[in-house]
Amino acid sequence: MTDSPDNEPGYIELIQKLVPVVSEQENADLRQYFEFYEGCRKELTEEAEILFAGHPVFGEMIRQVPREERNKQNEYSVALQRNAILHGDWKTYTEYTVQQGFFYARLGLEFKLWYEVIQAARQMLLPHIMKELKQNPAKAFAVINGINKLIDVAMCITGEAYIYEKKRVIDDQIRQQKNMNAELEQFAYIASHDLQEPLRTLTGFVDLFCKQYSNRLDETGEKYMAYITDAVNRMRSLITGLLEYSRIGKSSQIKEVDCNKLVGQLIRDLDTAIREKNAQVTVAKLPVVRAYEVELSALFQNLILNALKFSKKNSQPVIHIGGGDGRKDWLFYVEDNGIGIDPKFHENIFKLYQRLHSREEYPGSGIGLTHCKKIAELHGGHIWVESAPGEGSKFYFTITKT
Repeated sequence: MTDSPDNEPGYIELIQKLVPVVSEQENADLRQYFEFYEGCRKELTEEAEILFAGHPVFGEMIRQVPREERNKQNEYSVALQRNAILHGDWKTYTEYTVQQGFFYARLGLEFKLWYEVIQAARQMLLPHIMKELKQNPAKAFAVINGINKLIDVAMCITGEAYIYEKKRVIDDQIRQQKNMNAELEQFAYIASHDLQEPLRTLTGFVDLFCKQYSNRLDETGEKYMAYITDAVNRMRSLITGLLEYSRIGKSSQIKEVDCNKLVGQLIRDLDTAIREKNAQVTVAKLPVVRAYEVELSALFQNLILNALKFSKKNSQPVIHIGGGDGRKDWLFYVEDNGIGIDPKFHENIFKLYQRLHSREEYPGSGIGLTHCKKIAELHGGHIWVESAPGEGSKFYFTITKT
């Protein structure tokens, strides 16, 4: 999944930190445990094979490893315990146990699975200890103390290693995702920027052709020119949208933004569009937040225009904008009484160029909600919708408090 961290400075520090400190009494108890374990190891190994074979996760893993290989691994593990307990070589034991923690983390296993296995192994030992208790109570209690100490040591090492590697894997995935996003944004910018020049040339020739030859075209020719003009306009819209998407968050700085003033100005700017739809727009009291002002304005604008565009025919659009303290984040919403969205499309509408309706029904580039998603994520938040066909939509988005 990821490169091994064995040569990283953090790995060396981890080993040094996790090598256990064992007192004389604990070491004496560990020796009693190991002597006891050696006496019934063959029987315990057979019981363990049966116990773990039926485990929903580890059972399958065990079956994939040949018995000969399993026996070698078991012998190696016992040898490490022996050297640690009898000869004090806890460093080698720690390195091996750390690798076990790394292994579980890389597999994506929940740590509690390993904990459950350890507890099952402890339970498996109890009947054997009870026999010892009847014959030699003092030794039996020493064995119990030794088992508990070894389990505590193993749990501590494996758990710390699991957390260390899990964090490293997640950080690596985040870094790769950021690099990939940066490359995609760069590609989108270059592609859309380079397409502007041939598009301008095409637009110029179309306009020139229409001016000089429009009176010579028959009905079919005029229809073809209308198709070409429409295609050019749609291409311009797509390229502009792609260019704007690639620029989100590039030059802005976070500052204090009064959302009441921001949304109020937006509504004044959109007055013509609102009047054309005879829409009723209300705004609740909004908070002051730290945000990218231009991008936040674009987010609200896209959602308001979306509500206007997808309003019901022969019905007055009603749009309500609100927001406030969502504890960890600032929570905002834009609610409408429009045509609504089928729940099966709630995720898809935020993907690039995803459309639920034809351009003839509802014109547009299909990138507006993708902009909204990127802007919400730029602010450390996310966006989602609650909606059903014919029942309007309520778009929520969050902004992380900074």
